[in-house]
Order: sequence, then C-alpha cells, then structure tokens
Amino acid sequence: LKSKAQQFARSPHASPCHPLRRRGAGNAAIMAASALGERCDQVAGLHYVVRQPCDVPPPWPMLLFLHGAGERGDANGQDLYKVKIHGPWKGPGAEVFIIVAPQCPTGSVWPALTRELRQVVDRVMSEVKVDRSRVYVTGLSMGGFGAWAVADAYPDLPAAVLPICGAFTPPVDASTGLAALLSVARNTLRQDDVKKVRQLPAWIFHGEKDKTVDVNGSRSAFAALGGQSRGDALRLKLFPDASHHCWGSVYRDPEVYRWLLRHRRSAAGAAGTLSSLGFRAIPPQLQDLLALEPLADVPGAGGAGEDVVAQGASAGAAPSMATMKTHVAQLRANMRSGHPSVRLFGA
Repeated sequence: LKSKAQQFARSPHASPCHPLRRRGAGNAAIMAASALGERCDQVAGLHYVVRQPCDVPPPWPMLLFLHGAGERGDANGQDLYKVKIHGPWKGPGAEVFIIVAPQCPTGSVWPALTRELRQVVDRVMSEVKVDRSRVYVTGLSMGGFGAWAVADAYPDLPAAVLPICGAFTPPVDASTGLAALLSVARNTLRQDDVKKVRQLPAWIFHGEKDKTVDVNGSRSAFAALGGQSRGDALRLKLFPDASHHCWGSVYRDPEVYRWLLRHRRSAAGAAGTLSSLGFRAIPPQLQDLLALEPLADVPGAGGAGEDVVAQGASAGAAPSMATMKTHVAQLRANMRSGHPSVRLFGA
C-alpha cells in the first residue's frame, strides 16, 4: 500500500503551502499538512485549501466548504490557515470527501463571489478525479448565505446543500457589505424566490437564540422550499439553546455526512435521493449505511451496468434482508480485492 504522502499528488498550479502554517508553527507543521493530503492553491483571486482522502479510492465526492466572516483573509494568502479553524475537517465521515475550502477576501462576502467559487470547483475537478454526481456545498454564517448563493447561481452543480446559521440569497453585487447581507435573513421568502433550487435537497441548521443572523432566514427558506412535504430531501434542525455558533455540533454529527452521500445528481443533471434515482430496491436501513455507484462487470452483479443491490428484485419491490446481506458481503469482498468498479462510502 502506498503511504499517505505517496498518495498525495500536488497540483501543477499549487503554490508553496506556507499559508497553512498556524501562528508560531514552523516547517514541520507545513510538511505534516502536506503528508496528510492537503495543498493550497489560488485561482480567480481566491486562495483555497484542498484536502484529498488518503484511504479511499477516487473518484471522490466533493464538499465545498465556505467559512464565516471572521475567517476572511488578505490577498497575499498568508492567513489561509483560518479556513481550518471551523468546519468539517475532523467530522466523523468527512474523510471520504475531497474538501475544498476557499478563503473570502477581506471586505467581500461569499454571495458576491459565486463565479470565482465555480472557477475554484472547476479547477479542482480538472486536476483530480471527483464524482461529479456528488458535489455538495456547505457553509456557516456568511458561508451559509454563500452556500445558498452558489446553489442558486449554479443549480446544476450541487447534489445537496448544507447551510448553517445563514439565510437564502441569490448572488449579490460586489458592493454588498456584510451588514446588508445579514439583513436578508429578516425577509420572508416566497416560492418564486427559491424556484431555481426548489428541488435541491437541503439540510438547514440554526440556533434559535442566534442574535447575529436572524433564525427567520432558515425558517423562511424551509417553508418556501416545501417544508415537511419533501421528507428527507428537506430538513430543518433548530437548536433551542444555541446562539450563533452552532456549527460545531453539526460538523461533529456523522449523520450529516451519511445524509449528504444519500443524495446525488442523475446523468440528466437532476438532484435527488438514491431511491429517487433508481435505487428503490434498497431498504431504508441500508440507504442510511450505503451510497453505491452503479456497478459494471463485478462478480455477482448480474451484468454490466446493473445495480448489485437491486439484483433479482422487481421495480419498487425490496429484496429480503438475507439477500441484501449477501450483496453487501459481495461488495465488501470486491472492495477488499481492490476491484476498480466498487466504491463504498459511509460503511
């Protein structure tokens, strides 16, 4: 097996990774970050950090993480380390994602930078193998606004969005300041306001005692997007005793990463759950555990292009648990053997 350092392939565009240095840290810390599959780069005026999975074969699901206003940085990139102060970096389940974390320049806001963010995503996709059906956007505070803005600007990009203590907004003008952005959370949304993301899976989080971003921003988005009628594809979790800083609880929850992996875009570009995209034969308890790619030429898969989990089942009929356990055992065996067509996440 290759070491983590050997598995890490540096981008041809990457600059020296000194911005990952924390205050007071030296070259040893920089080398340690590189050995873990991290690198930094710059495109369209945005510095960013990329962390690649070290123990999971590509293509990888991508998680675009947008930080809050307090982690904005200077144009020289010397404080890029700030993007790792908060976020999904240590989340139980986040290790299977390639995490892309750009830094918003001081004085700007994420919803004014959707074009630049798309360029960052496209750059990373051009360099490494990303599962383009599994691109997710998450953000906290100002980044929560940004996650919605990216989804609204490029509804064909994300398979799901995970905004924390933010509010829905379309892209905004470059002159928009932070105070003006935060005021958006007090607005009441109509269905027409969110029409571009009406079918996008979303899990929205907010602290009910938030005095920085009005919790109305999350409640209004949930209602405009269809509320409880959309089931697992649209969730709202309010923390009754939390103020603004509720993101730690979110990113430490393994269910967050399982939920993301249950959503993907179809070949036609539509976002949906695994069951809505041709995985109807998977029992719910296994949908919580597995996120499977279509298998081809895998022993026991029943032929090229078939889903091994649906083998032997009629459309809409769930196979027995004994049958499912056999399929899962076969998947695990193929994964241990290094079969290139098997990709198993969340198990």
